[in-house]
Amino acid sequence: MKVRAIPLLLVGVFFCIEGASSSLPEVRVIGSREAERRLPGSGSFVDQSEIREKNYEDIHRIVRRVPGVAVRDEDGQGMFPHISLRGTDLNRSAKLTMMEDGVLIAPAPYTAPGAYFSPAAGKMSGLEILKGSSQVKYGPHTIGGVLNYLTTPIPDSFEFYGKTMAGSFGERIGHSYVGNTLEMDSGGRFGYLLEFYGRSSEGFKHIDQVPGDSDSGPVRRGGATGMDRVEPMLKLSYEPPTANYQRLELKYGHSRGFADESYLGLNDADFRASPFRRYSTSRFDRMNFEQNRSYLRYFYDTGMGLSLVTTAYYNQFHRNWYKIDRVGPDTLNLGGLGAALANPSRLAILRGEDEGAFAVKANNRDYYAWGLDQLARFEWAGTNLSHELELGLRYHSDAMKRFQHSDTFTQDSSGMIDSVVYGVPGSGDFDRNEARAIAFFVQDKMTAGAWSFTPGVRVEHVQLKFENFKPGSETRLDGELTELAPGLGVTYEVSPEWMAFAGVYRGLSVPSPRDALRFDIKPETSLNVELGSRWQYSSYSATEAAVFLAHFEDLYVPQSFAAGSEDPDNGGDVRSMGVEFKTQYDLGEAQGWGWSNPWYLVATYTDARLRGEARSLNKGSIFYGGKDGQKLPYIPPLQLTLGTEISRTDWGLNLSATYVDKTWSTAANADETDTDARVGAIDSYIVVDLSGRYHLSEQVLLRASIHNLFDETYMVARHPHGPRPGKPFSALVGLEASF
Repeated sequence: MKVRAIPLLLVGVFFCIEGASSSLPEVRVIGSREAERRLPGSGSFVDQSEIREKNYEDIHRIVRRVPGVAVRDEDGQGMFPHISLRGTDLNRSAKLTMMEDGVLIAPAPYTAPGAYFSPAAGKMSGLEILKGSSQVKYGPHTIGGVLNYLTTPIPDSFEFYGKTMAGSFGERIGHSYVGNTLEMDSGGRFGYLLEFYGRSSEGFKHIDQVPGDSDSGPVRRGGATGMDRVEPMLKLSYEPPTANYQRLELKYGHSRGFADESYLGLNDADFRASPFRRYSTSRFDRMNFEQNRSYLRYFYDTGMGLSLVTTAYYNQFHRNWYKIDRVGPDTLNLGGLGAALANPSRLAILRGEDEGAFAVKANNRDYYAWGLDQLARFEWAGTNLSHELELGLRYHSDAMKRFQHSDTFTQDSSGMIDSVVYGVPGSGDFDRNEARAIAFFVQDKMTAGAWSFTPGVRVEHVQLKFENFKPGSETRLDGELTELAPGLGVTYEVSPEWMAFAGVYRGLSVPSPRDALRFDIKPETSLNVELGSRWQYSSYSATEAAVFLAHFEDLYVPQSFAAGSEDPDNGGDVRSMGVEFKTQYDLGEAQGWGWSNPWYLVATYTDARLRGEARSLNKGSIFYGGKDGQKLPYIPPLQLTLGTEISRTDWGLNLSATYVDKTWSTAANADETDTDARVGAIDSYIVVDLSGRYHLSEQVLLRASIHNLFDETYMVARHPHGPRPGKPFSALVGLEASF
């Protein structure tokens, strides 16, 4: 599959007439920056203006502005997010509850939550990140918090928006939408929104060239290492002319594209010499994907303090990541590519400098998720106490089917392919994971004067099924689990400008059916405590600080020493503690300059360490070599983001710098790159971004941005297989217009 977004990007000059937007606050996690101040726990709302002003498309760059967040880049484009909140394992963001418009968006949230798919962050109207006690409303992965993508809402009045941009490495971006809400002659209101988003890039890495490769068939010439995706979306709504407010909303979104990305990195010497290089044997690697998501949502306000929201949803996702998997004399049993990078003979094959064989695996998988979600909110006030009671009930079903195989390539001493032995589809992993869950929560925010108390509890009951269809290994296993996740948040309004908050809750992350049924893996749980305060001194000054302590239990560890075998196990615990701080001060508004000059600082200190042994035999696991007291991999002790903006009527300029402290790639907290390129340090780095806008006229807006302004060369990860670079200096320029 080859998707080409470019012809669709240049559809003409785009226009934007801003209008107020309709939305249902009941399906939002936070709702707005103002609502952020009233949360009974920690959370951040990233609005549309911040995403647009900085020209960000990569979700990792966007969430750097949120304290308590750690990220691990993989492809430099944000296609495969790795996000951690407060010290959780960040692999594939699997410990987060990821949603779009309040609907679970991970490929299969219970059976396979790893984010091999993420919506395009650059087209969103906002992002909501919740870390505190009020997240008991969301599941199944409350151990790491909530990330909710907010798509473009249907506007109340006519709105046509668009932008077209071009930049480094052949990058092209186009985003446009048109929408309106119309008064119907027969009564009622009809709304619509039609949106298109496209993005493509040739990539910033280069693959070693092999003479004689053709441009057709599986043996294609090395070259671009980019990506291409298109995402159209349609929303429709209807509000009947009834005495009590009602609204029906339908959404359908589609994503399709590819990423010429590989699991294979470099060894350390090659990374130092040429960090943007890729070995010739990775030239066949590509992930093709296609995703459909939809919901039908009904909102009803009884007019007596009770409102109801019912959502039926269905998501489907297919991916096939065709990527090099093994190399060497015996392509069926090698011990991993990370070890091959430290083996001279196998490294020569990977580089295309010696004859040999390597296997390329087709990770062909299909996912689906559907469910019915009912939310009720009831508000009433007594003499001394007011209530905001919320109850939720959700039935959810999801599944993942693997139908995989491997092809074996044989090359000569120049790297040219002599022969290919194609595997039989399904001859690799051929199985199905399925989960059916009933989840219930109740939460009541009780306010008495300056105090508010928000107790709540979540119940997850999950039925699990695992089936292995591979001939000779046929298996069917069934089981179930039930878990409680209670929480309590407290706020105290010291003054109109100053609010203190505290919270305690039990986090939860359910295991996949395969892990739970075959290896008796238990849910990971956590006890989380936080204490913080928010200050809003004026319209131009705001500060928030929080301390947190999280104790994670029953950590999932692949091939655990704690189990005394090579099977996975719940081995060891993690204690994560730290401080989060963010502040903003608008110097221009404070001094009465007539234009805005906000300065902001976001700081996170995290000390996440193992408690007890969580050791893995597998050097591909981040828990390899883990012992009591050692630091959790990829969680920087210190992260800082400092920025400023000059915003005038006709132009604006943004400058931000992010510092990320040194981390380790595994729990061994040691350098073993002489035996495996996956085990070692990731040094600290600083990245500076610059963006600006200029109004060519009242209607036409010019935007430009430079990411990694000083072209810093830095390592972001050693996983999946060897060191990987961050994105180098890149620039984008384009137009927005309105009339």
